Amino acid sequence: MATEPDFGTLSAKDPRTFWPDEAKNFTPWLQKHISVLEKALGLKVEITEREKPVGNLAVDLYGREERSGRTLIIENQLGDSDPDHLGRLLIYTAGLEASIVIWVARRIRDEHRKAIELLNSQTPEEVGFFGVELEVLQIDQSRASPRFNVVVRPRDFQSSGGEGWSQWKADLLDPKKHEWEWIREGYDPVGVKSVTNWTLKEFHVIRDKATGNELMVGRGEMIKYAGVTPPKKPQAI
Repeated sequence: MATEPDFGTLSAKDPRTFWPDEAKNFTPWLQKHISVLEKALGLKVEITEREKPVGNLAVDLYGREERSGRTLIIENQLGDSDPDHLGRLLIYTAGLEASIVIWVARRIRDEHRKAIELLNSQTPEEVGFFGVELEVLQIDQSRASPRFNVVVRPRDFQSSGGEGWSQWKADLLDPKKHEWEWIREGYDPVGVKSVTNWTLKEFHVIRDKATGNELMVGRGEMIKYAGVTPPKKPQAI
């Protein structure tokens, strides 16, 4: 009679158990063990700087993809994705002229996944956005192991930068090209926070008795609202 397999129990652990602080613990660890993320992405990554300044902000990791030479940035979160980090990603992308943009979080929320997909569909082919979820797995009392799951990938994009990137950056920085869709339709924004002179705004709205904080993203006439349809009558929270 065949011996029955003796399986252990696989469990997911809170990443903060192993990295209490994202900036002090996780980001330095990822810089040192970038090969773990490389395998998930299918890229060859060289990190050249940590906490690289972009205006008054700083991107977690900055470097390049070795095979293509493209500029690469990584923004990390040990919790769920949020609108603040999405806005920062766009600032870093334009400010550093990044071609490969990687957002790592414990969970990429559905509305942010849609926003990344929208960016991939509207940006030039040589610019690509990745959404990556981090999990830490353990079997019984064995050593834990981190795993990166790529939940959003860019469409096929060119191996080198070009005019497409320059035009996208110019469009992003031109406020005349960013009349938000629901403002054009006569809705008034409430609780707006402008990010320096960038055309990125947060809106606080009440919709179906649920409050939210969402980021509007897009370019030109292809503006979309990330996650929900614009309410008929926004109200201040």
